[in-house]
Amino acid sequence: MHSAIPNGIFTAKLTKLHPAHLSDRPADAVSPLIYWRTRRPDQMCRKDSASIRFALSGSRLDGENCWLRAILGDGEGDETVAMHICLRQIKSHPIDAPEVDLAVSATLANALLGKPTSAIFLSWVLQRRAKIDPCCALYSDLWLFADF
Repeated sequence: MHSAIPNGIFTAKLTKLHPAHLSDRPADAVSPLIYWRTRRPDQMCRKDSASIRFALSGSRLDGENCWLRAILGDGEGDETVAMHICLRQIKSHPIDAPEVDLAVSATLANALLGKPTSAIFLSWVLQRRAKIDPCCALYSDLWLFADF
């Protein structure tokens, strides 16, 4: 599983990526694929959706045949596809796994475009992440009121 991501953040085999390498860097200096867990909604804007989709464009999730559809997010039902993929990744991987970062990022791209179902789903994911990353509890609450 390889991806071609700007700045080389996720250019390694995804199963070998270690999130600890990213934790001590400021959010602006890292990949858009961790915006969901490092930025409040008010620190993002609609145009960040394009950055996220570009970063996702070189990625692949094993067993997810509709991954490209979830990344592009421009067709009928693609928001739902992204959320289903995200849920499957959360069920089959730890919340801090790179696969979860990818899947949640696809959902974030939709939320940034003003899709309320994705924002609510993102809030739920952040609440789960808060067990290992306490600031995500605040982000979870803020997504319930975010307006893009």
